Amino acid sequence: MRVRIFSCHYIKPKRPLNGELFAPILSGVADAADGSYLGDLGGENISDRNEFSEIRHHYYVWKNLLGSHDYVGFEHYRRMFFINPVSRERLLEIAPSFAMMSEMFDVDQKLHELQQRPEDFYAHVAMRESFTVDEVESFKIWLSRQDVVVPRMWHLHDRPDLEHEWKNSGLPPMMWELMIEAFSRQASFQPMPGRPIRTSNHNSIFIMRAELFDEYMQALFASIEDLHEMMRGKIHDFPRMWGYVCEKAVNYFILAKRKKVPFFSVAQLPLIVSTTTSEIA
Repeated sequence: MRVRIFSCHYIKPKRPLNGELFAPILSGVADAADGSYLGDLGGENISDRNEFSEIRHHYYVWKNLLGSHDYVGFEHYRRMFFINPVSRERLLEIAPSFAMMSEMFDVDQKLHELQQRPEDFYAHVAMRESFTVDEVESFKIWLSRQDVVVPRMWHLHDRPDLEHEWKNSGLPPMMWELMIEAFSRQASFQPMPGRPIRTSNHNSIFIMRAELFDEYMQALFASIEDLHEMMRGKIHDFPRMWGYVCEKAVNYFILAKRKKVPFFSVAQLPLIVSTTTSEIA
């Protein structure tokens, strides 16, 4: 089974991991000559469209690489899935701190992430490098049973629902209704939920079956085209605007699938998050 999880970067990562399961991808550059990372300048791309933020990488994979994979996934330069196919016994030998984290996540299923100092965050990259052939295969077997993998859900304790979160986060309040209208025009986002979304994902981090990702991206970009037209003369473009839209869109896509497909499988994994908000060269 062909799986690739792409980590989205804006500068060359301190510790690039480009292998069977994982690959860093950078904005506005060509592929590294030494093969350590992928760029997004080749093929069909939107590399110069900064308003799409990390969705530029999603677009590049969609248009140029999707046919080579059965599953594709995306992480951020400072947020990665806690993927652990390693037995506890071996984990205690190679990375005792991650054995402790694994137990913390196991005993508290509501714990959606752990923040780590940059050096500890990169230690998780090193742990990924140590995966054996059997451990990689065990992860693939687990993944093959899922349709989508997302981070553990956040419950919006300080905001009643996703709409209020949008409207109280400094984003244009009027844009919410226009965005929902744009989503509702696409069959892949139908049926739309009849109740407010109270538990959701807030990052464009996920792993999907390739055919689902293709469907999602087609509906997403059709929605963006409609939304941009509806915004004309009402809301000016602003930095990362389509990145914010995409963070909401994936929730509506998954909810629609769960309504239409009995036992649509959505797994959740916790995140490891670097406490440094900017990339370290």
